[in-house]
Amino acid sequence: MKKVRRLGIIQPGRIGDVIICLPIAKWYSDRGYIVVWPVIEYIEKQMKGYIDYVHFVPIADLDCSKVRNIVYRNCNTVIDLAFSFPQSTPYNDKIYAENIINKSFDEIKYEIAAVPFSEKWNLEFIRNSEAENKLFDELSPSGQYTLAHLDGSNQSCSLGSVRNAAIIVTPLTSSIFDWCKMIEQADEIIAIDSCFANLVEQSGLNMKPKKLIKRTPDIRPIYRNNWEFVD
Repeated sequence: MKKVRRLGIIQPGRIGDVIICLPIAKWYSDRGYIVVWPVIEYIEKQMKGYIDYVHFVPIADLDCSKVRNIVYRNCNTVIDLAFSFPQSTPYNDKIYAENIINKSFDEIKYEIAAVPFSEKWNLEFIRNSEAENKLFDELSPSGQYTLAHLDGSNQSCSLGSVRNAAIIVTPLTSSIFDWCKMIEQADEIIAIDSCFANLVEQSGLNMKPKKLIKRTPDIRPIYRNNWEFVD
């Protein structure tokens, strides 16, 4: 009997990091692995119904030691992608510290996972047209509009001048993926370097010129799809 290959991923959050790493899970799923991924509860709820190639396990906090207990008990292969999280391994933190000067953190994660970095832009998810249309209708954009996401996990910013009516991204739905129609049809996107910008970048839903608001002097994830970096 063929042995079932179960791959455990250690990356309990945050949602931007999870979006960045979803193509890693898909890459292994395509190669016959059952992917088990413990994530903090609110992220598991965001992914439910949208990601069908991962078995997400909801957990109460970001403690990597609890994640390790789950994946080592249930999986025969484990990829540890967590840096600087509670109880992340000193080995991973050392890899991060030694490489972050010359590489972006997403490049480091893909190297650890042994997945080609180009796969980052093969983000696959199930679209919920009903939820997307409901949100679009509720916001009722008339004509061209600027879509702005201004709140990161540990930093917020204000919106400067824009060329169209502005619609601010806020938690109006149960999943970040419900914003896809709004992303597609926006004439302009302004986003702080955070989960929403990662979704816009990796999905390729809007290839128009966009503005990325820096949270640090450098940009740690790689953005290549027509962004202007602004302070």
